[in-house]
Amino acid sequence: MNYQEIIDKYENQWNSNVITPGTNFMDKISAVIELYIKVRLNKDPKFQNLKCIFSDSSIPGEGEHKILEFIRQQRARVNYNPNTKHCIYGADADLLFLGLSTHDPHFYCFRELII
Repeated sequence: MNYQEIIDKYENQWNSNVITPGTNFMDKISAVIELYIKVRLNKDPKFQNLKCIFSDSSIPGEGEHKILEFIRQQRARVNYNPNTKHCIYGADADLLFLGLSTHDPHFYCFRELII
């Protein structure tokens, strides 16, 4: 089966409404991501010294706002390193403004180029 045949077969079966908190699809995606994280942290040497925080759709709030709240909490700590680098990826234009609102000198926003 070539690429176009796969697209033709599944094109009418996908419903983007399943990408919504509380759906079976999102529960399955969360479980797969959580398993991926656990496997990487336990088996991959590159992940051994990382701390991974997974906040899926079962935790209320938009992802970028949850991330920024976490960064604000970290910055409030006495031992916070002001040279800590933060990267955030997403398609929302408000990411740039949220990043700027931290006044952090090492905050990077990544987006895909939409042509």
